[in-house]
Amino acid sequence: MMALIFMVCLLLVVFVAISLSSRIVCERMSVVGTFRSLGLSSGFTTKLLLLETAGYGLIGAIIGSLFYGLVRKSIFSSIFSVSVSGVTIQMDYGHLNPVMLVLVLVLAMLIMCACPLKEIVKTSKMAIRDIIFDNKDTAYKYNKKTLVFGIAVAVVAGVTFMFKNHVMAQFVCFPSILIATAMLFPWLLKALAGLLSKCFERMNKPIAKLAANEVRSRKSTIGSSVLCVTISMLAIVIFIFVSTTSSIYDLDTYNCDVVATINYREKPEQFAYVDDISGVTDTEFIYKSYEKIKFDNESKDINIFGLNEGGYKYLSGIKDCPAHLEKNEFVMDKSLAKKLGLKVSDTVEVVFGEDDFMPITKSLTLVGYINSYDYDSTSNSVVIAKDLFIDIYHDYPGLLLVQGKDEKIIADTLRKYSFNALESVETLQETKAYWVNKGKGMKTILLAIIILGVSLSMIGMISNQLIGFEGRKRECAVLASVAMSRGCISKMLMLENIFATAISLIAAFPLALFSFIPFRRILEDLSGAFKVIYDVPAYVIFLIILLLVFGLVVLFPIKELKKMNIASRLKYE
Repeated sequence: MMALIFMVCLLLVVFVAISLSSRIVCERMSVVGTFRSLGLSSGFTTKLLLLETAGYGLIGAIIGSLFYGLVRKSIFSSIFSVSVSGVTIQMDYGHLNPVMLVLVLVLAMLIMCACPLKEIVKTSKMAIRDIIFDNKDTAYKYNKKTLVFGIAVAVVAGVTFMFKNHVMAQFVCFPSILIATAMLFPWLLKALAGLLSKCFERMNKPIAKLAANEVRSRKSTIGSSVLCVTISMLAIVIFIFVSTTSSIYDLDTYNCDVVATINYREKPEQFAYVDDISGVTDTEFIYKSYEKIKFDNESKDINIFGLNEGGYKYLSGIKDCPAHLEKNEFVMDKSLAKKLGLKVSDTVEVVFGEDDFMPITKSLTLVGYINSYDYDSTSNSVVIAKDLFIDIYHDYPGLLLVQGKDEKIIADTLRKYSFNALESVETLQETKAYWVNKGKGMKTILLAIIILGVSLSMIGMISNQLIGFEGRKRECAVLASVAMSRGCISKMLMLENIFATAISLIAAFPLALFSFIPFRRILEDLSGAFKVIYDVPAYVIFLIILLLVFGLVVLFPIKELKKMNIASRLKYE
């Protein structure tokens, strides 16, 4: 799971880096042209640009690493603080690995150098005059090569999407969808903005029509839109995952009052005194083990349970269990059976304790499916007859579930008199509090990633808008002098940004839902079944928040417009 989150974070950084570094190169065009006119070679100017972008990556990585080193313990302690039975558990965060720090610095420089490589190579082949005046060209040039490449990547995404049971194909599919979106979105934006322009022409809204035309023709606006749609897709994917994590950590595992984990090689007879504890009304032993088990030719790490006669009373995390199993029968989670390619009535050779000195092989028939998601989100669970479990693992239960009137007194009594027989004793409320707290930690990290990604994209969009506005000052000055007031120009800029952002977010929503499918498949392969919760009202609110946040970007060029001296600008041009 951490590898998948790292991939998402890396994609966030790469898309923002591409936008920022490309704008840096565009801003340096006049300087590069001046150097070239003085006799410096294209190779030398290329090295200068690469060194500059590498320097940005190195400085940013150093600052980020120092900040991480200073705050990691305090942040993680506040996120993952766990208190069980009144005792706070301190987490060991380990030490910072110097080799990893060096790799981070090198990776940051490589990303910053690789992202603007296309623009740098393009510059090396341009004439000196074109380089010097390239920053005056603010029109976006639709490249057919980019269209063909985007279609090719989309085909790759579609082909790999079909191989839903192959995790590596999904690892290719997920970023391919994002890359194809970045390549093809300008063409979609062009078509939709064209429709808006025609609609506003019929409605006799000239300013809105002009804004719509600018959306599909301005380099800075289209660059910001591509950044907006890709970052929004990633943010929505993470947001769906955040809303889903509640199902991972808020599980209906037990319906008793006290849960006690039994140490290995303790027999049920040693806990006969539990029924005599004041307040105890009922008890249940759960026979369970966790180990690698081989089904025919495929091995899996499995939660193996021995079924109590009549089914489980207080183990609510294993649902749809039969009341009885013969010694040659077993049931397993449906998602696990799907992975193994098994169906009801199949007979398989099951090797218990595959890694043990003397593994035990049994021929068992699958007679049904269970739902074990609430016990273990991986859903890798198998239930066999209790007699068979005892034959294989001996009469050593794994859990003692207690029902009673005062769970705190019962738990304290068990802790006091169990000595070393019980590994842990917790009330149901303490168990739930632990998992809720753990879930909050994961949610906090994921929400921080969303905030970081949106913040980075805002920086990139602000940079695009400001640099793009520098090239549009001549146009704005001419419009202000002959046709439009500053207020009308500000309105045009505002509508242009709203149209571009709205189209980006509207397109991002279905694309994010589609890209979440391979994301979910990867999670299911890494951690078993994954129960997705689609909270559509929350997603709509999230999109509105993104619209407001990204909409604020236009305030920066509007501020520059208000400060601009029209006469001085016209004289300068």
